[in-house]
Amino acid sequence: MPSLHSLTPVATGSVENITLSNRTQNDRFAYLWEGNINIPVSGTYTFRTSSDDGSQFWIGGLPNALVVNDGLHGTQDRDGTITLNAGVYPVAILYYEQDGGEVMNFSWKTPQTGGSFQTVPNNAFVNAPILPNPTEPGLKFRYFTYSGTWYHMPNLHALTPAASGIVANVNLNNRTQNDRFAYIWDGYINIPVTGSYTFRTTSDDGSQLWIGSLPAPLINNDGLHAPVDKEGTLTLTAGTYLIAFLYYEQDGGETMNISWKTPQTGGNFVTIPNSAFTTRSASVSSSIDSNIQVYNLAKPHDIVIQANTASVSMGKMVPEEVKQSGMAIFPNPAIDHVNVRLIHAAKGAIQVKVFNALGVAVKTMKYTKDNNYWQQQLPVSDLKAGYYIIEVTGRSLTYKTSFIKK
Repeated sequence: MPSLHSLTPVATGSVENITLSNRTQNDRFAYLWEGNINIPVSGTYTFRTSSDDGSQFWIGGLPNALVVNDGLHGTQDRDGTITLNAGVYPVAILYYEQDGGEVMNFSWKTPQTGGSFQTVPNNAFVNAPILPNPTEPGLKFRYFTYSGTWYHMPNLHALTPAASGIVANVNLNNRTQNDRFAYIWDGYINIPVTGSYTFRTTSDDGSQLWIGSLPAPLINNDGLHAPVDKEGTLTLTAGTYLIAFLYYEQDGGETMNISWKTPQTGGNFVTIPNSAFTTRSASVSSSIDSNIQVYNLAKPHDIVIQANTASVSMGKMVPEEVKQSGMAIFPNPAIDHVNVRLIHAAKGAIQVKVFNALGVAVKTMKYTKDNNYWQQQLPVSDLKAGYYIIEVTGRSLTYKTSFIKK
């Protein structure tokens, strides 16, 4: 099997399943299909490729192919077995045909197939969303009251709210007092078009704005002060992003307004409309989408490569996330646990931290790494559904990656 990722495809697109029907020649061609596969129930799964000539099947963050059916040969079956939790996993299927007959079939034996192999159905392939698709309007809010003096924004996530609920937008209308109170509003914001966005908070006293998976607030309008504007700018691709606004009022006047300047507002700041916010999501869209980017969990795709010659370099395929960072996680999305796999020469104490989308550490664990290859199962059943970042640090190593908790 050549290193298909190093070659330039002659065609790309989307297909419902593994097929050779869109090839333009019968010899000296290859395919790379990538996407995500839905594992409906936890249990043992055996995957099979039947190919003429070579094929491979990759799943999750494994450092090697689960099924290796490589080389020049007539039609032959090769299997690989793995125990999986219910969830969505990234997959890649590779195939090449030298000459003669051309065959590529993909099947599985699951806890639901009665011990028999069946063709993996079209509906098994899904998009795994990096962020959920919104279904309910508004923002969730948590309201706090306190005594004493807050000179700076406290860790509101560590406090017990006096009230919570859903509101259409950021406002102070449901407060029960005029001094010594605070809010968190969080949810999702829809970015309608790709471009540069400048956000603004106008607050008395302190406020912050967090968006996406940024490790620090985009706007830090902290401290005790009269109404002050603070802004933050970033370029965003059209889509849905996690967002949170934090605010506290010590005494005196109370003000909290949010606005933005977008590619559609003619260079002016306008109040962020209610329609921009949603509170939650639940859908997973089906089919294999088209996008040329290796192992992108949000946009799986297929690549068709039709080589004009057989003299292509041979090499072992390693998933891009392993080649680039030395760390892989699976399953992703996760339900009750996530496996962290690390390949690095450093040994000794390492620390694993899990951050929520607001950059708040929600788990801290310490381990000892004794050799180059290290793997650990982390429990995540206690985490709420959403987007999380895992950071692994140790002597001469720091790695970060993300996962979805279902």
